[in-house]
Amino acid sequence: MTKKFTTPGRRGAFDRLFIKSGRVVIIEFKDPDGIISPLQQDEYDNLTDHGADAHFCYSYEQCKNILGIHN
Repeated sequence: MTKKFTTPGRRGAFDRLFIKSGRVVIIEFKDPDGIISPLQQDEYDNLTDHGADAHFCYSYEQCKNILGIHN
């Protein structure tokens, strides 16, 4: 299952939540040459400091790897 993640009035939130078999992965999608904004870095640091499985993804293949999709 995937959900678009929105936080009205709050910038820097990651793009999507992926949920499967009890695993929740939070992903921010970036262009291959995309820059991580300071707000996004702060959000990532906050999420991972609290044990979240959060990632920046720069390609479809990288995203599939993170999610364990092997087809």
